Amino acid sequence: MQSGLERISKERIGAELLKLLAAADPAPALAAMEAAGILGRVLPGASARSVSLLVDLEREHPPDALRRLACLGGEAVQERLRLSNVQARQVEALRFHGQNTSKALAHGYALGAAQGWSSWLLRAAWMENRVTETEQEAVRRGAQSICPVSAADLMPKHQGPALGEALKRAQDIWIARDMQITKDEILVHLDGLG
Repeated sequence: MQSGLERISKERIGAELLKLLAAADPAPALAAMEAAGILGRVLPGASARSVSLLVDLEREHPPDALRRLACLGGEAVQERLRLSNVQARQVEALRFHGQNTSKALAHGYALGAAQGWSSWLLRAAWMENRVTETEQEAVRRGAQSICPVSAADLMPKHQGPALGEALKRAQDIWIARDMQITKDEILVHLDGLG
């Protein structure tokens, strides 16, 4: 069966995998594919292990094929599955925040309520944690929040790339303080960082 994979287009493989990932519980099929070596041929580096945890966490939420694809991992996903640019960016953003963003508020702020919740679910699956209503509310609150510091507040002291870096630092300070810090407090903190 594996040898026949080379005759199937990447587009078809991608479409079929996304269909499988949209099923109510694709974990058993993915585990069988992994055991047979098919998953590794289709998507090297992918692992079905966390998908069953993710499916369990999703119980009260509709399945999301791209969230589950992000959970699978793997190398060169866009190229191997012929994802659209939009799909590839979404999978990459979910993976990035799932791996690197530790506060539920920050997931919502960066990705919006729906995608922020998806990346938070990914993080929970990878860390083998449960999720709470409080965390879901934090993602929603993050999605609705607006950082009190804007680029205009940082000029003329910062220009060009330094302006973008200063704005990113301001947002990081604000998020680190659970979005409970004022513009003036952020600016004072930024000045202290020099």
